[in-house]
Amino acid sequence: TKQERNGSMISLVGFADGSGRVLAVKDYRGEVSMERVREFCDDVFRTGEAADMPPVVQMGDVNFVFTKSKEVYAFAASRWDINCSLALEFLEQIVEVLKSYSHHDEVKADKIREKLTLVLSILDEAMDFGYPQMLEADILKQYVFEKSIPTDDRKKEKLRERQMRAAAAATGAVPWRKTGLVYRRNEVYLDCVEKVSALLSPSGEILSGEVAGVVKMNCLLSGMPECRIGLNDKLSPDGSTSPGLASPSLQSAMGNRTIGRQVQLDSIRFHQAVRLRNYEEDREICFIPPDAEFDLLHYTQTSHIDTPFRVMPTYTQQGRTRGEYQVTIRAMFPRELSAFKVVLLLPVPSTTAKASPHTSHGKAKLKLSDGYIRWKIPEMTGEDEYRLSSSVDMVSTVEEKPWDKPPVRMQFQIPMYTASGVRVRFLRVTEQSQYVPQKWVRYMTLAGDYHIRIR
Repeated sequence: TKQERNGSMISLVGFADGSGRVLAVKDYRGEVSMERVREFCDDVFRTGEAADMPPVVQMGDVNFVFTKSKEVYAFAASRWDINCSLALEFLEQIVEVLKSYSHHDEVKADKIREKLTLVLSILDEAMDFGYPQMLEADILKQYVFEKSIPTDDRKKEKLRERQMRAAAAATGAVPWRKTGLVYRRNEVYLDCVEKVSALLSPSGEILSGEVAGVVKMNCLLSGMPECRIGLNDKLSPDGSTSPGLASPSLQSAMGNRTIGRQVQLDSIRFHQAVRLRNYEEDREICFIPPDAEFDLLHYTQTSHIDTPFRVMPTYTQQGRTRGEYQVTIRAMFPRELSAFKVVLLLPVPSTTAKASPHTSHGKAKLKLSDGYIRWKIPEMTGEDEYRLSSSVDMVSTVEEKPWDKPPVRMQFQIPMYTASGVRVRFLRVTEQSQYVPQKWVRYMTLAGDYHIRIR
């Protein structure tokens, strides 16, 4: 019937290892046979073709959707035209739930085999007859236990009370937050963390680049507070920022380049707690936060990127067995800021026998087994410029092949700086009891795949 062909309906959910062996399957509707499941796992996972395939595969009259988490594949199947985005999101979230239960950053195949009953119980609570129900790990843990149910009557009664509160939260308007939370000190921490990936020319021109950012929050707030956050993708009417989030000198250090213009973000993905209508209407991120740590939003940017460093590497071949490096690095961020753990990995030819690097700051050493010179700068203040020069001695070989000059790789950490220009304009917290929480906003930019071509 038309109702049975609803796009959100999933027939079964399962897990398989990298060799295509089925680890666990929860069949919700009895529409897909295990033979078809094993055929899918053999053809896609065991053969290693999954890496080159789209996440949606049709085999006969069955549609499969899959995703990978380290060594484990999670998959869903249906005989109908399911909503593939919904199925993928469900698989991603169920993997996060399993990580929460295992207290690890990844889901392992042997753990699924060892705790098969627990995994099936989680899947049973997370979905009902093919329709997603509950994917909040904190609430699921009130129903699905890793340990046995207590036998003591008093503990049983406390458990029933917790489950009743969890049921009320799960069926309420805010299933991601418990009721009755009380903190002696009300605090909220907001961290904007960005990873900059770029390919730069020897002169510092951006050939390709991307900023992948995440806004993380840690809310230690009593009651049922409402948070409102404004980013500088739309300036406030008077162009002002909220007091108390950063000192005027620090706001200046972070770069007034963002004031007066909008930040162009290519994509943005919010936590389910965010009311999207509020964001669409007034560009305010309005939500009732989950308790403790969570990711509020993820975003990407591929244009108007401010690269924090300009690196100019030059390698000159001086005869068959000798070469010379000249490298200059300049910090392009304001002097009030500093970068830490700055590392440049300068590749050398495979026939290199010795190198003698000299630097104006930091330490450099040839890592012959790794094939590069490692230049380490513990701290670098904004607008500073340092140099490295090094001779490279090579052994003579019968076949002379020109060196292809792979790019220089770079690592760094820059607190209170964002390459995208994203800044928090204000962070407001309101609650019925009218307490005033402590608010902290921090920024951090890290190196992703940051490469510089050699002249």
